[in-house]
Amino acid sequence: MIQDKGYLLNLLSVFEEATFGIAFIDPEGNWKKGNSNFLHFTGCSEEDFSGFTWDDVFEKNESNTGFSSLITAASSRFSPVVLKVLRKDGRRVWLNVFLLRLENKHLACIAEDISREMIFKELDQLERNVLEKNALPYYRLEEVLDEFIRGLEQIFPETVCSIMKVSDGKVYCWSAKGLPEDYLREIEGASIGPKAGSCGTAAFFKTAVIVEDISTDYRWEPYKSTIISHGYKACWSTPILSASGKVLATFAIYYKKVKSPESQELNFINRSGKILAIILENYLSIQSLKQSNQRFQYVTEATSEAIWDADLRKGTVVWSQGYQTLFGHPYQQEEMDGSSWSDYIHPDDYAGVTGSIERIIDSRKKTWTQAYRFRKADGSYLRVEDKGLVVRDPEGKPLRMVGAMRDISTQYAYNSSLKELNRSLEASKKHLEATNAELEQYAFIASHHLQEPLRMVIGFMDKLYKSYGSELDDKASRYVLFALNGAIQMRQQILDLQEYGAIGKNETNAQFRWLETSQLVTDALRVNSEFIQQTSAIIEFGNLPRIWGDKRTLIQVFEHLILNGIKYQPPSQKARIVISSQKKDGETVIYVQDNGLGIDKAYHEKIFLLFQRLHGKDAFPGTGIGLSLCKKIIEHHGGTIWLESEVGKGSTFYFTIPEKVD
Repeated sequence: MIQDKGYLLNLLSVFEEATFGIAFIDPEGNWKKGNSNFLHFTGCSEEDFSGFTWDDVFEKNESNTGFSSLITAASSRFSPVVLKVLRKDGRRVWLNVFLLRLENKHLACIAEDISREMIFKELDQLERNVLEKNALPYYRLEEVLDEFIRGLEQIFPETVCSIMKVSDGKVYCWSAKGLPEDYLREIEGASIGPKAGSCGTAAFFKTAVIVEDISTDYRWEPYKSTIISHGYKACWSTPILSASGKVLATFAIYYKKVKSPESQELNFINRSGKILAIILENYLSIQSLKQSNQRFQYVTEATSEAIWDADLRKGTVVWSQGYQTLFGHPYQQEEMDGSSWSDYIHPDDYAGVTGSIERIIDSRKKTWTQAYRFRKADGSYLRVEDKGLVVRDPEGKPLRMVGAMRDISTQYAYNSSLKELNRSLEASKKHLEATNAELEQYAFIASHHLQEPLRMVIGFMDKLYKSYGSELDDKASRYVLFALNGAIQMRQQILDLQEYGAIGKNETNAQFRWLETSQLVTDALRVNSEFIQQTSAIIEFGNLPRIWGDKRTLIQVFEHLILNGIKYQPPSQKARIVISSQKKDGETVIYVQDNGLGIDKAYHEKIFLLFQRLHGKDAFPGTGIGLSLCKKIIEHHGGTIWLESEVGKGSTFYFTIPEKVD
């Protein structure tokens, strides 16, 4: 019973602390309980939630035609549905929702907040729509600006936006349907200046003006009483500049609360300003041109895409020069029959493409996107992405579609090759892991089996020398000692290789923790105290920093570097070792400096390789693995190791230990 209780407590903890929303609903669509995230997403209080139904929380749309249809779909597949939340505060929230059936016939609703993605998706679509309309001759500039402002206010319901034209040092309303008429009359034709509200001041200084509280801002003195009387408290404005730096207009956002912008909102203002600059510059540059063919020609010349304008009533299409550039088909500026498009769709794609266009037209939607294969004049096929916009009359009847086709063959081939490469890499990785495992097993077995005969050789050679050494002549004695020393050397190399191979083999077992570097040095000195005393070496170190690492292996690093500094000395010279550190670029740099023989620059990298020795074994004993071991240990800690040295001037070995990131 206690275990059951603990299990339930754990489940409840997971339920409440989950980063996504979780709620339970009965078969009739009545909500039962939701975790804090789900309540936050939906704007419901815990007290009200249990009295709400599915339709009280989610807006009906194409994805949500009713609770019964959704639970039927949930029983046949496991896929998310995007739903819009009905919040009392008017905030726009979208959730990616999964429905899971439970044993008691209830359902679990798992929700992820995707509002940010949906907002940017809507913003992207809005920008695309107004830019496409701006390129068409039958839309007036005011219509395009009104649609842009109206769309922004729908995406960001807390805002009221305006676009003010700047001409001859004065501001005039271009689009501001949501602002009070008396306020618009007051600022119409007002001069720009340092105290001309947010817009007039932004136009005067050619920089953004962020007013968080209109009531206390001196720049709003001439107009604040009118705008405050309508409840507006904050206004942010940015100038719209032409390529030459001329102020064309201002774009402003009003709030009915004191508000400072967040980084996302500043990005939104900047983004909207750039879109408006494109629209206005385009308008100003082509208003002296003809309102149809010349504008279309300018757009088509600026892109490698095949731009098209299809008359849905006549069944004709006008192509840009890209039709011939991309596909090699004959191009003419006049209308061409619709077969200039439909005849070249790949037979396997034809039904899907034409069907998708019919559905867009019949559903009264505006935009269409489809990827398919399109035949070139030489008979080969290009993979294209085709995007179009449906233009309708005031009654909603489709008149035409305008759009553009772009070649995505390279992208498609790249994605396909990337998938194939990933499959190949995954197979190679598995093969390599298996091979490494076999090699590690072989190395372990080989070293283990070599140890026993070496122990026998060492033991019997030692006994032979001790028992019969007096009976052997000098030559025989030297041979026995050579064999004994060689076996001992080989055993040490095998042990060092085992140690080298074990580093980083199983990182989950590495005992990483905070370590006092001074204590690591002290431990290394204590282990080798007898040798150090025999050589009368002087070793100096002060207060060294704390580092994050594995104690046992880092002691080995200090042992090798210190003992090398003592060992590689000129005859009769006393070793002097200095150990210190410094902080640099988020890392701890530790160095071990000696006054030894020094190393020629040509060997600065070579000495870190396995079995690389600069001196004969008779001159200085060792296996040639020590510095290789140090390098692998430091790299396992995420650092690097190197040296600075000159022959006859000693050596300084440096290594880095990255600072721990919590």
